[in-house]
Amino acid sequence: MSYEFLSLQGATHLARNIDGQAKILRELGNQTQLKLSIESDKMEKYETKTGKRQKVFEMTKTRGVNLEMVLDEQKREDIALAFQAQMNSTQAESVADSIIGDTLEVGDVVKLDGFNLTDITLTDNADTPAVLGQHYEVDAKYGTIKILDLDTLVQPLKASYMTGETETTVLFTLPDDAEYYMLFEGINSTNDKRLALELWRFKPEVQGEMDFINEETGEISINGSALADPQKNNDPKLGGFGRIVYLDK
Repeated sequence: MSYEFLSLQGATHLARNIDGQAKILRELGNQTQLKLSIESDKMEKYETKTGKRQKVFEMTKTRGVNLEMVLDEQKREDIALAFQAQMNSTQAESVADSIIGDTLEVGDVVKLDGFNLTDITLTDNADTPAVLGQHYEVDAKYGTIKILDLDTLVQPLKASYMTGETETTVLFTLPDDAEYYMLFEGINSTNDKRLALELWRFKPEVQGEMDFINEETGEISINGSALADPQKNNDPKLGGFGRIVYLDK
């Protein structure tokens, strides 16, 4: 008698399906969980003649395939996927004489419109320059100004600066119909045998989760379902949803 046990690890890849064709694969970050599950909804009939209400018929009405992923490596593209977002780049631009407030008090912190700021100047309503370190201090990375002293300044205050280039993840900018070909390249650590999991049309759910404060490294969760591919549905080698392929005998 021989036993065969599975202790799987491996890499997951996604490729955006555009016009029904899988494109270039992108490898996701390190994962602590990848779980495939199936579900079905059944219709049942019970007889009413014997008094025992015995089940006499059963029919599967619907079938579904679900996928759950937990990643402990936070690639920017994976975070974007978890939050139904697309990655965008913002270019540097100049902002001149933007009014930041006319009722400011000492200690107030004002957020300017941008990040990675440079060439920051602050003037009052009479165009008198405010002095950095005396009247205000700046956190250029986060684009904030803290008011230190207003005694010689006439409000409203105006800020001029240059914003920096950034990469942004804008929530809910991924199209609702975005779906992916998914390939898991698995290896059984008990015997080094390989297997693959393919899903033709993986559609992420709008239920991404990410911890922004952590005692250790954080995790992100990406869940979704597989949609049936009508073109593959009648092919016994492929199946409508996907397949598990054993690569080693």
